[in-house]
Amino acid sequence: MRRWSFALIVATSSLCACASILGVDDGLPLAEGGAPDTSLADSETPKDTSVLDTNVPDTSPFSPLSCGKLTCNAVTEGCCRTGMGTDAAAMTYQCTKSAAACDPNTSLFISCERGSNCVAQDAGSVCCAFNSPATSVGCSASCDNAGNTVVCDVADDGGNCPVHEAGALNCLPSSQTLVGFTICK
Repeated sequence: MRRWSFALIVATSSLCACASILGVDDGLPLAEGGAPDTSLADSETPKDTSVLDTNVPDTSPFSPLSCGKLTCNAVTEGCCRTGMGTDAAAMTYQCTKSAAACDPNTSLFISCERGSNCVAQDAGSVCCAFNSPATSVGCSASCDNAGNTVVCDVADDGGNCPVHEAGALNCLPSSQTLVGFTICK
């Protein structure tokens, strides 16, 4: 038993001497001047910040806005529809961040197509086409003024159209006010 104890003491002393020679104190390498280098934990590896992770999902809010065959995010974009008339297929569509990207003489900036777009934008709860044909489309607290029309989507809000003097309105395709979209009429 004494032999094992003596052997253990000799082995421990040898390890301590080696640690001092190697510049290690309690498992941490010694920095210049003999102090332990604590810049990185033993299990931590430096992170490579030169490479972007492109597989990170976009977690920003999303509210779909139809724009021809495109889908814009109504929270951050609008639809710029270029062309006038009643043939929606003859018009061109583009998602854009700003109404300024649309030429007001030949284009229409559409920021919503349903009430849920407006709620997502925190800009009222009614999507309104102003004038007929529409000169602008945007969110509002109400769409009651003469010449304005509620823009709706049967699939999204069940065509939740307001009751008018003539009775309940229906969510139907527009043939003049906002061609290519559905409105309450």
